[in-house]
Amino acid sequence: MRSNREALPAAAAIFEGSLETDDDALLKILDEDLNLRTVQAALALASREDDVTCLLVVQTWLDLAADFEADPSTRDVGRDLGIAHTTVQRAMRRFQSYVEVVRKNV
Repeated sequence: MRSNREALPAAAAIFEGSLETDDDALLKILDEDLNLRTVQAALALASREDDVTCLLVVQTWLDLAADFEADPSTRDVGRDLGIAHTTVQRAMRRFQSYVEVVRKNV
C-alpha cells in the first residue's frame, strides 16, 4: 500500500499526529452504513500504515460534511488541503480498502 501514497504539501505535515473515480461513487465509501467504530478502526489502520494523506483526506471530508451539512466533492477536499482532487480520490479508495479489512476482521 505504501507505494500508492502521494506526498503532501509541507504545510499538511503539521497534522501528522474500487476503480470508480466519480464523486458519487466515492461518497458510497462513507455513506454505506459505516458506524463510528468502523471508521475509527479504518483510520487506526491507515495510521499504522503511515498513510498520512488518507488520514487528512478522510478527516477533511468529515469536517467539510459537518460544516456544510452536505457531502463535499473531491475537489472541495482537495482545495481545502491544497492537493489535487485525483489525490483525494486515490486516498478515498485506500480508505475503502482499510474499511474492507476492518469489516473482514469483525
